[in-house]
Amino acid sequence: MIRKMMFQIFDSQLRTVENQQKEPGFLEFESKVQVKREIPYGKKKGQTYDFIVSGGTEQAGKLPLIVNIHGGAFTGGDKACNLKYGCWLAEQGFQTALLNYRLVPKVNLKEQIRDAAAGILAAWKRCPESPCLYLTGDSSGSYLVNLLCCIWENPEEKRRFGVKLPDVPVTAAGLTGPPGSINLFPAAMVPFCRENRRMLLDGCPELDGYLDLKKLWNSRVPPLFLISCEGDPCYRRCLAQEAWIKRQGGRVESAYCRKKADGKLFHCFNVIRPDLECSRRVNGAMVDFFRKCAS
Repeated sequence: MIRKMMFQIFDSQLRTVENQQKEPGFLEFESKVQVKREIPYGKKKGQTYDFIVSGGTEQAGKLPLIVNIHGGAFTGGDKACNLKYGCWLAEQGFQTALLNYRLVPKVNLKEQIRDAAAGILAAWKRCPESPCLYLTGDSSGSYLVNLLCCIWENPEEKRRFGVKLPDVPVTAAGLTGPPGSINLFPAAMVPFCRENRRMLLDGCPELDGYLDLKKLWNSRVPPLFLISCEGDPCYRRCLAQEAWIKRQGGRVESAYCRKKADGKLFHCFNVIRPDLECSRRVNGAMVDFFRKCAS
């Protein structure tokens, strides 16, 4: 019963995303870039990525690479929801890869982490002349990005999770609406958090102690840029995560939208609707941060 209610909530959120992206003029993003779709990075269904470069760029292969991992509460979502966001990033002078990965409950969290790592590695191998690698993720996708950043430079943890990653460091990562742990629901919704945890850990109970990313944090985590808004259910957790990282001496910056100045927004607004003025502002701040980290 709880699982059924969870999926009803997730499905409703995905329909909201689809409706947000149907407004007139929003489809113009793809006209300025080249998109190659459904490139396989594995043999199983769902293990694909889209690759985007600016149509007017002659030296596209030498541009920095951004790999993006979509959200969807680990159970849904698709890279198609992030296509406009990926196109916008490509327009800013990046090669952009949008990953799909297999979804819970058909796979568990460990398999999702392995999918994300394999997709990142495949995208990086496609860009041998790229000067640097950035990662971005939204919602549960930001959790996967955050976790991979924590284990990127740790051979023991990479063996524990069973992943192979590029042999270059992540220059910086951008996290939109990051939950910081797999508990996506408020504390008052304990049964939902418990059921979500049960699905994610099915077949990999050894990961139970690693699901709060504070336990994986280390000094080699790359610089992070956090994005949220006051209407985001993860907003307070995002603030807390930023404050905690700063206490650890980590490099982190952020961009938040306020109701009074920017109006009513929603979870991952800047990815779902990169055409909004406030989205351009916070996404632009992230891009500036990326470039600063590379200099």
